[in-house]
Amino acid sequence: MTWTGRPGTRPQQLADRDRAVRALDLRRDGLQWQQIADELGYHDDATAYRAVKRVLDRVESESATEYRAVMAARYEQLWRDARSSLDALPADHAGRAALLTSARGVLDSLARLHGITAAEVTVVTPEVRARDRIDEEIARLVTKLKTAAGPDVETPVLDGIVAEVEAMPDPAD
Repeated sequence: MTWTGRPGTRPQQLADRDRAVRALDLRRDGLQWQQIADELGYHDDATAYRAVKRVLDRVESESATEYRAVMAARYEQLWRDARSSLDALPADHAGRAALLTSARGVLDSLARLHGITAAEVTVVTPEVRARDRIDEEIARLVTKLKTAAGPDVETPVLDGIVAEVEAMPDPAD
């Protein structure tokens, strides 16, 4: 029998799409890529990852939006945890720099989750202090995140982060 339906709706394509959406649901529920591959019969974890990425790229279901919301909440919790840890450390603690790097990684992951991944080259000249550059970078990321969220979306966690960063004393003062 010859399939005469719309392009992109052959039975196998529909089955593949349903399996990818199921993979997205499993990932949202916290399963690892290999577990998803094993459960749904993907060749390996990379194949399961690519299937979920295709679903997210198409944004064809509420599951994708829900997944992004769950992941955003996880990243925001990681940021709060990092922030609390930073507040608890003395300013001269040796682990502070690593914790700051981790916290920035959380912000970068949140930006990627919202599709803000354009690479930018930043040249820092000697007369620009590192703290000023970090403040500028945070302000740029905050602007992009708020733009991605849209004007009707409240961002209390992001607003709290900004308030905490602004309240931090400048070590150069």
